Amino acid sequence: MLSKKLKSKVNLVEKYQVYFCEQFDDFSKNMALVELLTPYKKIHIITDRNVADYYLENLRNVLNDIGISVSVSILVPGERIKNIENYTVLVEDLMKNSISRRDVIIALGGGAVGDLAGFVAGTYMRGIDFINVPTTLLAMVDSSIGGKSGLNVKNIKNIVGLIKNPKANIIIPDLMNTVREDDFTDTLSELIKIAIIRDAKLFEKLEDIISFDIDEKNTRETFFREDIKLLLMRCVENKLAIVDEDIYDKGVRRVLNLGHTVGHAIESYMNYDISHGLAVAKGMYAIADISEQMEFCDKKTSNRIKSLLTLLYGKHISDKEATSQQLIEYIRHDKKSDSDEIDVVLIKKIGQCEIVKMDISEFGNLL
Repeated sequence: MLSKKLKSKVNLVEKYQVYFCEQFDDFSKNMALVELLTPYKKIHIITDRNVADYYLENLRNVLNDIGISVSVSILVPGERIKNIENYTVLVEDLMKNSISRRDVIIALGGGAVGDLAGFVAGTYMRGIDFINVPTTLLAMVDSSIGGKSGLNVKNIKNIVGLIKNPKANIIIPDLMNTVREDDFTDTLSELIKIAIIRDAKLFEKLEDIISFDIDEKNTRETFFREDIKLLLMRCVENKLAIVDEDIYDKGVRRVLNLGHTVGHAIESYMNYDISHGLAVAKGMYAIADISEQMEFCDKKTSNRIKSLLTLLYGKHISDKEATSQQLIEYIRHDKKSDSDEIDVVLIKKIGQCEIVKMDISEFGNLL
């Protein structure tokens, strides 16, 4: 019988850099980025039609200036692209362009493009490098950080996926000049989530921004733009601090799922005809209610969170879009579920949450 135990000394978690650049032109001026890109013979960009119209030529020109061969796959926009069919199309594109393990994929787009491109990169030839260049504010502060990727199957969100860190995240705040108003709103929703989890002072700052008096000359995004770089960096730092403790999402990282259990169920029920930020905001509203019902947090804390979300999205934020029973059917397939139980992130106070294992039926009764 074998009795000797061998332990691998290989660190399977590769660290990566987050670069903040003012605009695409900064690529060629940033020596660290040039050094990052020049070892690759080819770069394959995965993007969608909307993003390609704005940014593809800029990025292609910068990469050509560095002397790298570029090929491109362009998808239709939206969460629905995250499916097996598009995965197959992208793998065939990589093969057609002779992309090898010495090459790199760049995900140029929002969260859906990043999720799909990351999954392709993690599985093509058993894994090749990829770099995230998020083009929505929500992707900059959320999906591009932490290495998660995934596909949706039968409307169950991210039921297939993996965790693979990119070689780098390149965040370009200047891209916000072309983002839609709803992307600003959804980004603020993500910032609220991070603030509830671990940054009470950020929550106070967001209360100031979201309660800002809006009129024709002073939109919320005008006020937001003044603080965008600081807020982006603060949110990224907070998320990286959590992810670094638990890269494979087995423990503390699960607090980042605040609002997502309900939010993902709403997205699935609505066939993704709702933005991710709004769905998660509805989920956070519901969790604030449940946390108060279970006496995890006091009424003042719950009301403060619900009031801020209502200011951001309007009075319909409390509408869960479906019955509790309809949502529970999707929640049973959630990655956080285990038989008849599910891990739920509850709120203790602004800046502190706790992961609690709950019976799914009990959770449904409170929903």
